[in-house]
Amino acid sequence: PTSTQPERSEVESRAAAWFEANGYLPEAIHHSISACDHKNAVRLIAQNGCSLLIRGGVLTLAHWLDAVEDSARDEPWLPIYRGWIAALTGGADRAEQYLRQAEGLIAAQPTRDDTATMQGTAAAARAQAANVQGDTAAAAGFARQALTYLTGTDGTACNLRVVSIS
Repeated sequence: PTSTQPERSEVESRAAAWFEANGYLPEAIHHSISACDHKNAVRLIAQNGCSLLIRGGVLTLAHWLDAVEDSARDEPWLPIYRGWIAALTGGADRAEQYLRQAEGLIAAQPTRDDTATMQGTAAAARAQAANVQGDTAAAAGFARQALTYLTGTDGTACNLRVVSIS
């Protein structure tokens, strides 16, 4: 017997919920995307993209962003991650375009609990892009800016502070 698409989506959604509840976030994102539950996938990507970048999962993150891109035009984290990916892969000009897009989205929304972290993450991406281009003065300025925003004690803020001062 073959399963129908709604049945498969339900199984994928239940799998995503189980994986998330048990701390298997990449698997939860994968199953959310497979279930076409892009709202949940975007939420998980937004919350966990920084840790994936820090662990070197640039291609995985890019794949996830491609999968949910049309469903999340108002989520600032997605262009921030695109900016980071561009900065890490030698596309500093593209990085700036994505980061400006993210800043526009941040400015258009009410302040969120993660607004400062988003702003700091964008500044850290700019520091990375400037550093790759050999502009150490600009990189240092963006790194200082990132540090003013990344004051939290969560893992993302701590890891990005380390990246910013490197």
